[in-house]
Amino acid sequence: MPCWEVNLVSVEFKVRNIEVLKVALTQMGMDPVVWGNGSSVSVQGLLFDLDNEKVQVSSGYINKLAEVKRQYAMVVVEEVARKKRWVVKNKGKNKLELRRY
Repeated sequence: MPCWEVNLVSVEFKVRNIEVLKVALTQMGMDPVVWGNGSSVSVQGLLFDLDNEKVQVSSGYINKLAEVKRQYAMVVVEEVARKKRWVVKNKGKNKLELRRY
């Protein structure tokens, strides 16, 4: 009988841009490691497979994945707002207001 057991969960997470993912992870204080042909990113119990748009999550890290998804979305919104010349105003946790002047 093993002394420990590791359970993995596979989750669909459509990451289109590895650079945006790295920025989001870095903003969260994580140190992402890119390996393979640049299509896999590993960080703290999470393995992002960008070719198959899947994430393998070690047990106990599901909440961390939810935080990564939120931060990734925030980085995408901020990047699009900057390109479109919109002003981003933070209206609270997970709430943004975009205005174009």
